[in-house]
Amino acid sequence: MAYSTPDRWSHGDQPTDVKMQKYSDSLNAIHAITGDNEVYFAAAHLIPPEDENHFIRHIHRWLFYVGDGTLEDADAANETITLSDAYGDGTENRYDLGSVSWLAPGKLYYVSDCTWAVEDPDP
Repeated sequence: MAYSTPDRWSHGDQPTDVKMQKYSDSLNAIHAITGDNEVYFAAAHLIPPEDENHFIRHIHRWLFYVGDGTLEDADAANETITLSDAYGDGTENRYDLGSVSWLAPGKLYYVSDCTWAVEDPDP
């Protein structure tokens, strides 16, 4: 089943089972694409200069960072991931965010104790 835009209703229109089925079919089509992941919409990054935590909205697949640190769910509902500095000399490290099961597109997370962190679409 494919998504189809439901009809616009006006005051006084009566819902019928046929009209409501279009809504149900469209929601099922969306669920088939997104699965059980929550979908979060993009928002500005918040990086407080006085803090070691870099708050990021997940948009791209790769995280580039410098320094040892952690990647944490902003909701504190999922496991914390350790980020290790493989080089130790200020060279940027990268982490595949596609391997983080709880990190849906647009979800807020933060990176702690790294010198800097940023997402990028290319490895």
